[in-house]
This record gives sequence, structure tokens and C-alpha cells, in this order.
Amino acid sequence: MVFDRTLLCFKVVLFQRVAPTSGVDIIMHQMAPSVLPLTITWLLSLMLQNGFSCEVDRSVRYIADYLKVKYEVLENGYSDGTTSGYLGRMNLTNSGNEAIRSGNWAVYFSHTRTIRLRGNSSGVTVHHYNGLLYWLQPTDQFSDLLSGQTLTLTFIGSDWMVARTDSLPNWYAVSRGTGCTDAYVIRSTIGETLDYVAPFLTEKQWKRRKEDRYDPLTPLARYDADNVNDVGMAVRKILPTPKSASYQPTTVNLMTSNFVVVAPDDPSIVKEAQLLSAKLGLLMVPSNVAPGRNFISLRIGSVPDLPAKAGSYSLEISSASVNITGFDPSGVFYAVQSLLSLADSSAAAAATGPDGEVPLGSVHDSPRFEHRGQHIDVSRNFHSVDDLKRLMDAMALYKLNRLHIHLGDDEGWRLEIPGILELTQIGSRRCHDTTGDECIMPQLGSSPHLPNTGSGYYSVGDYKSILSYANDRHIVVIPEFDMPGHSHAAIRSMLARYRKYMTKNDTDGAERYLLTDLQDTSSYQSVQYFTDNAINPCVNSTYKFIEKVMSEVKKMHDAVQPLLLYHIGGDEVAAGAWLNSSKCRAQFGENITQGQVKRYFLSRINEILGGLNLTAVAWEDGLTLDQKVVDRTELFSADTWVNAWDNVWEWGTGGRAYAFANAGYKVILNHATHLFFDFPPEPDPEERGYYWATRRIPLRKTFAYSPDDVYANLDADVDLMGRALNRSAVCATNATCPSLEKPSNILGMQAQAWSETMRTSDELDSMIFPRLLALAERAWHRADWEDSRDPTERKAKQQADWEAFANTLGYKELRRLEDIPIKYRIPLVGARTGSDSTIRVTTGLPGLPVEYRESKQQQQQWTEWKTLEGSVLKVNFSETIELRTRSVDGKRRSRSIIVPVQIEASGGARAARPPSTVEGFSLTAFVLLLLLGWR
Repeated sequence: MVFDRTLLCFKVVLFQRVAPTSGVDIIMHQMAPSVLPLTITWLLSLMLQNGFSCEVDRSVRYIADYLKVKYEVLENGYSDGTTSGYLGRMNLTNSGNEAIRSGNWAVYFSHTRTIRLRGNSSGVTVHHYNGLLYWLQPTDQFSDLLSGQTLTLTFIGSDWMVARTDSLPNWYAVSRGTGCTDAYVIRSTIGETLDYVAPFLTEKQWKRRKEDRYDPLTPLARYDADNVNDVGMAVRKILPTPKSASYQPTTVNLMTSNFVVVAPDDPSIVKEAQLLSAKLGLLMVPSNVAPGRNFISLRIGSVPDLPAKAGSYSLEISSASVNITGFDPSGVFYAVQSLLSLADSSAAAAATGPDGEVPLGSVHDSPRFEHRGQHIDVSRNFHSVDDLKRLMDAMALYKLNRLHIHLGDDEGWRLEIPGILELTQIGSRRCHDTTGDECIMPQLGSSPHLPNTGSGYYSVGDYKSILSYANDRHIVVIPEFDMPGHSHAAIRSMLARYRKYMTKNDTDGAERYLLTDLQDTSSYQSVQYFTDNAINPCVNSTYKFIEKVMSEVKKMHDAVQPLLLYHIGGDEVAAGAWLNSSKCRAQFGENITQGQVKRYFLSRINEILGGLNLTAVAWEDGLTLDQKVVDRTELFSADTWVNAWDNVWEWGTGGRAYAFANAGYKVILNHATHLFFDFPPEPDPEERGYYWATRRIPLRKTFAYSPDDVYANLDADVDLMGRALNRSAVCATNATCPSLEKPSNILGMQAQAWSETMRTSDELDSMIFPRLLALAERAWHRADWEDSRDPTERKAKQQADWEAFANTLGYKELRRLEDIPIKYRIPLVGARTGSDSTIRVTTGLPGLPVEYRESKQQQQQWTEWKTLEGSVLKVNFSETIELRTRSVDGKRRSRSIIVPVQIEASGGARAARPPSTVEGFSLTAFVLLLLLGWR
């Protein structure tokens, strides 16, 4: 920054002698005579002050341009006798022509694990800044890194690292302790492909511990897991599956038979009629001129043979009319969605989109659960208004009705709050600013420069547009600002505000919304390694802040969608927080406990919520003290909703959902083992996502979730290391698996999309979709296999149900997602070689095309890509086959897999036996192994 300013000043000085070339130059040329004396004085003082230190800035630029970073996991389950975790290595290569010397430079990087350099660090030290941010710095013992030389740093990281996306991009170089404060991203670490991370080619690299039973799926293992009967068509005409539906072979075409939409007299469902008219291109006419036939009517009324509950509807289709009846406006909306799905179900529609042809018949439908939700985290990485609208379009298509937006966490505050603008001026921005007066420091691989994926917020207008969009789709928005933990961004913003007002000698203004006790010496570290992220419940300004935030959010909702549910977060407060706070000790005494403070915080929050007539929602651990459910009657006067997420069975918390329901809370099932869409669908190092609760959540696992009996999920699940679970063993005591005494308190289910590894829109799409459709199916429809107690019968019924669902996705629903547009994850190909010189393939979702190419083993030359007709590939010679899946629209491809094949003398084909660590990996990894691995 100083270097750039210096150049600018030189330009001003020289403009007395250099002809202007632009509008700005002309202005500067005119100004030059008057500013010349001041400029020279300032320039000289700057140089003297910094000792020409911008030479350091030049060296930092060089590091950014020419330092080649290679990050490698060597071995998980490692211990040196002092520290346990994984053994890793960073190779830092000087690829330029100059030497990198010791000095006041540092390299900052985000790292998802704690890190300790091992052995001789070659004159470099590593330091923890805060959260996931670390920096490397040379010492006086640093030896010049000459051109072409590599500095190798071996380290021990905490826990394990078995996925490429555990490493985070955009490492950057800065000069420390000088006037040159600009940061420069290291080029070799830029990009979402994370090419600087070495491939994971051995079991020690992809297994977390010796007992870890997970391996990357081979083509054969994937084929056996994913293969499903291809029936050649979408089996279900409507997803989620209706409660009852009957269709006749006869059809009527609404778009070519001059059907019209009759405008309803009820204003609450006019938008539904307009939606139907627009989607099918039909004329909408007033009710007083409606024709006697070829019309579609919409009304609110009782729905025969269905419960009187929100969302219920009936749809009656004859050759002369279509009659929609909804119990309420949302029921009418869902009926419209079902009719649009029927109009998109013909063989022609499968290729071209809705053609208006619908079968005669009737649909009577009602939702299983009141709450059918999707959560999205926009704090860890920001996602745009457009991203949320596309998500809501898909939610509406599949009858989901709650959008939980995680707006505030350690890494960012994402909503403008009038009167506390520092929250977005500072807390929504990530950049390299150690003062904290301009932004918060980078986290999770965001660039040190603005704009970046870690920065952004919704203005009041943006948020209202989100609410309006949700209203039109009968989606309730639930805002969340996580407190008292997970609040680094808010705390840092209010400290910056404090400093700003103190410079104005305005103590009252400075302390009005302060969230900390400035005399607090408590030492703690959160799960994400923050040391300053717990709002202090013992300062009154905390509650002024919270009430202000809640009141402003309520105002935003009032004019669009009345706010009824407010999520307070409440989870993961670090042990040790507040214990040395002078304010808390004054209030609770020297023998203060964290439980006392937390209980007080909950009671004060309850008062504010009650005053605003809001219902509290919280994560389950926010409402537990000493591992026990907080007595609801003690703290909350109204209904309180709980997100029950922690069902990692070996942790002994799988029964908490029922414990909360039995205690009188309203419970939403968010179980991490089935409903966390930030987890990878396969246990492969190349798959994106975290995996702390389970190593993988494939589409079928979410589909097979049993919300009415959460313990039934045990018999088909495995523990963290992949070992089979057993219901009788896990639920040996009622304390572990309490029975559900108040089933009416289970309000529904919701999936989570935590965004730590989702920096782009495409990454967000690929993690949520198509798993969201499985969520919608389970939240709306109760399958008959859920009632089966006989394991064999249950398995057979579930397989048939899955076959229908999978064919419907592949032949119909994925194209409908593309129309939104949404870039769903394209599944990898599974392959089985046969004795008849064939390779049989599956994508798990019939209807998705498979592409292949061949390479004769002796020639090492690939043919052009071809589309496979059917699911069987004839192999004619000893060769290597590369396979990949193509999206419905033909614009995208999955990662490819390699299947080496040999032809036996008898003419049969068999898979060659390269090392099992390669089979099923990408072509890149396969070639690397052939070249004797990465060095």
C-alpha cells in the first residue's frame, strides 16, 4: 500500500514534465505545481520513517509470485510420543530467479487443524493468529532460499486430514512490522481445484486411524452400492410422493386444448393462479366469464379424507376441467406444483420440458410434517441473494416450507442492522487488517483482498426481497445469529465501534453495544480455535445489543412476512469462557461456573423474546446444562423449538431428540448422520466436505432416514470408523435411547448446509442437490417400508421405493433442477467387468448418460470421448477404459474413473489389478501413480 502511494506521489511530481494522458492525469497535472512542495516533504518523511522498507514489500510480492507451495498428508494416526494427529509436510519451492531471504515477511494461511512444526524447522516458526488462521515467519536462523531450492517443513496436525478440501486456498504473503502493509496472494495456492495439495494415494493418507474401515470406492464397489434397475422412465409423476394418487391411461393437454385458468375470487390465492397461468402459458380469465369446460379452478375449502392441516390439497383432473382445492393457500400452492409436475411427465416432456399433457385422475395429498426445512450457512462463506432465491425455487418445487438462514457466526455478520452499521461495515468483510478497524481477518481460505468469498452482506432491501420471494413460495424464513458463542465477527465489530467512539470522547456511545468485559482475562479456545468468540452475558450492553438486533430484524419482517421464529443459536460455547470476567465474578462470586452464566443468559434472552412476542429456536446443546436438558418451564414461558442434531451414536447423544420432546420442547430432527449436506457423498479424498459425524452421506442414506423411529436408523448405519452398529447394543439402557412419550412434539425435519468448504455457488449447489429431494421425500411422505419390522421385508420394500425414486430423478427431476438453474452433483460411474468381454456401468440415477474413451495399453493414446448406448460396454482388446457421467443438459461431467481391462485367452474380460489405491481415482491420480507417485 505504501509502495503504491509512493509511486503515485512520484507520478504527481513528474507531471510537471510529463504530458497528461487521461482525465485523472489532467487533474493531477493541474494540481502538481500547488502540491509539489507538500508532496516532496511527505515523500521524504515517509522514506525516512520506513527506512525505504518498501523493498520488503517487493520481496513479499516476489514470494507471492514465485513461492510454489505443495501441501501433503503423509500419515494419519501418527504420534511422536508427545503429540498425536497426522504427519504432514509443506514443500516451499523458490521457482523464481532471485533468493528469498530472511526478513520481516510472513505467510498467512487458513488451516482446519492445529499445527506444530516438527524437528528442525529450518529457521521458520508457525503461529496461531485466531480461528483457523496461522502464519509462518522466518527467524534469524533462516537460510536464504535460493532459486530452485525447496524448504521442507514437516509438521503434526491435530486429529486427521483425509480430504483435499480440508486444505484451504489463498495463502498470502505480507510484510510485518513495516509500513508496507499490503497482502499478496501466493499464486500457487489460488483456485478451487486446490492443485497445491498432493494426491492421497495410500491408506495412511486416506484412513483416519488403523481401525478406519473406509476406503475410496473402487468402480466395482460403487457399482455394487449404486446399481439400480433402469426402467427407462420416471416412475413417479409427482415428487415428493403424494399420499394417494390414481391416474387413468387417458390424458388431456392443457396447453393445446384451450384451457384457461379461472381467476379465484379469494385474493389469498391469486398468485397461485398467476403462477399456473405463467408456467403453462394459459390465459387467466375472471370467474364471471369462465367457460363451461376446459378450465382450471382454484379454491380454498375442506379436502375429503385428509386431515385438516396446512398444506393439504386435492387435485381432480377430467377431460373438461381441473379442480384444485386446498385446505389453505399453501395447499393450493402445492396442488399447483403437483399439476405442473404432471404437465412435465410425458415421454416428450422428459426431453423438452413441460408440454402440458396430464393424465386424467385425482391426487389427494397432505404433508407428513409441519416443518420441512433447509438450513443454509451464509456466515462461513457468503452466498448471494440469487443463491438463496434459486434454493427457494427448488424448495418450492418439492414442497419444503422453512428456510433457516445462518446469518451470524465467527466468520461473518451478514445482515445490515440500522443503528449498528459496524456489524456490516466491519463484520461482513474479511481482509488483512490486524487493527480490526476495517474488517475481520481472513478465515476459511478467503482472499486478503476485497471482494472475496468470505465477504458480503444483505442490505435491509436485500433481506426484504428474500422475504418477499419466500412468501410467494410459502416458505417461512427463520433468521439466526448464533450467540453467545460463535460471535467473533460481532464482538470484533463492536470493539471497533468502541474505539471509534472513544476517539470522539463519547464513552456512552462507545459502550452502548459493547459485547465484552474489557477486564476479562478468561482463557479459552472454541471448537474452531477462536479465543475471543463468546459474548459476555454479564454486561448490560450485551442485552441492549441483542434487543436492538431482534427489534430491527422484526421490523424488516413486519412489512413482508411477520417474524414468529427467531433462532438464538446457543451452541458450542467454549469451556473456560467468562470464568475470569470481573463483571461475572462481581455478579456470581469467585466460584463462578459457566452453567450459572449460561442459565442467566438464557433467562435474559427469554425476557427479550417475550417482549417481542417471538418464539425461540436453538441448537440442542444451547439448551443443555451439565449434559442435561434445561427445564423448559424454568426458563421459557412460550413454546421453544430445538434443532436436534447430535446423534453420533458412539457419543451417547443419539436419544437427545426424544429427551427434548419428552421435556415439552418442539423438536426439529437435524440428525448429522443423515441430514448434514456439508458432508461428502463418498468417502473419497477428492470429495468436498467435512466428516466429523460420519464419513459420508450418500443420496440413498438421506432417502432411507426414518424420522418416526430414529433408533431404526441404527440397524442400517455404521459408526465414525465404518463399523456396523446394532440397535440393541447401542440402546442397552433407556438413558441412551429414551422412548418417545410425546410424538406430537416432533415438528419435522431439516437438512443443514454448513458452508466452510462451499465458497462458490456451484459448490453450494453440488453439496445440497440432489440430496434435497431425498429430504423432501422423507419430510412430506411416509413410506410403507417404515412400518415394516421384519428386516427382510423392510429391505425389499425400501429397495423398490428407492428404484422408483432414483429413476424419477434421473429421467425427470434433474432436468427440472437444471431449468432453475441448479448445478447438482453428477454421480460418478460404477463399473463391473464381466466374463463376456463387457463392462457394465451404473450412475445410480438411471437416465444419466455415460461417456467413455479407450486407450490401448501399448499405445498410451486415448480415443475421442463417446456416449455409451445402454449400460454395457463391449471390450475388444486389452485396454484402459475411462468413464464419466454427463449431466442431463450435456454441459457438465463428473470426475472420471479408470478401469484397466485385460482380455483373457478364453475371450473373457477381467479388470487388471493395479494397486487398489488407484482404482476408482481420477485419471490424474492414476497417471501419477504410474510415474512412481508424487515426489
